[in-house]
Amino acid sequence: MGRFIQIGAIKLRNNLIAAPMAGITDVGFRYLASKMGAALTVTEMATSRGIIQGHHRTLRTITTHPSVKPYAVQIFGDDPEIMARAAAIAEDMGADIVDLNAACPVRKVIRSGSGAFLLRDLDRLGRMLKEVRKVLTVPLTLKIRSGWDAGSIVACEVAKMAGDEGLDALALHPRTVMQGFTGRADWNLIRETVAISKIPVIASGDIASPGDAVKVINSTGCAGVMIGRAAMGNPFIFREVIAALEGKAMPSPPAASERCAAALEHLDIMLEWFERKSAVALWRKHLTWYVRGLPDAAKLRNKIFTMWDVEELRELTLNVFKFEKAVFSLAGGASA
Repeated sequence: MGRFIQIGAIKLRNNLIAAPMAGITDVGFRYLASKMGAALTVTEMATSRGIIQGHHRTLRTITTHPSVKPYAVQIFGDDPEIMARAAAIAEDMGADIVDLNAACPVRKVIRSGSGAFLLRDLDRLGRMLKEVRKVLTVPLTLKIRSGWDAGSIVACEVAKMAGDEGLDALALHPRTVMQGFTGRADWNLIRETVAISKIPVIASGDIASPGDAVKVINSTGCAGVMIGRAAMGNPFIFREVIAALEGKAMPSPPAASERCAAALEHLDIMLEWFERKSAVALWRKHLTWYVRGLPDAAKLRNKIFTMWDVEELRELTLNVFKFEKAVFSLAGGASA
């Protein structure tokens, strides 16, 4: 079952992608996802206006660690021409793939006419696809939801449009905007979309385990899968899914030393990428996911969010995983 995906001229080493998640898929998250085997990582969605206006934080969002290649930049907005200008900037800054967001159901995004709101205005979405495709030399992809509500399912229509406009792949999260993250993703719709699409369709939504990944590929014929929330604090899921897709023995669950090492490596990358206070603020939420399942995890999470000192946070991390010093390798565990 193990296979690769061809997205335009880019041949990915497997068919596993780290999904974009706002406020989560920062540079450290993407580094670890790639290290654990994800063939493609996607940035948090970046506002097209912020990109063309040169906002420092937005431009920082659409860059990546030099070892993480290829990578995709996801952008969002409501204006086709501004989206095209932003996409061209993303390509100039090193993006291997540009991904357009027509999937985000967050109220603030929808109110601006962006994200999943575009599923209510397919004429504008079509113009956007056309304008962005014209300015890019790198592959262009699109992420969508199934439709606005149960009475307006447009996934197949949008997939056809994307293929006609020369896009290179489509990611489908088969929930409606009105569902948010409730209910179940409709994998039957993925199968229907695959059947009519002339570009690769990537499945997203409710893929929380290696078994889920195998099941969705077998049942829908999709070209690949996106792993999102299941990877929060658990980059090891990527190597587990790859093993399942390739029919190999499942790797052992990550030891405490690996979990600790991953959390601290994530912190180091954030400190390298951001000024100290921002790095700590961004990383602390990840630490609360790394420590899930540990004794008194709820109390621990509350404590983490009161801490700002980097060395105190390092010491706390080592203590909760019961290590005395930070000499680690993700390949070899701890040597204390």
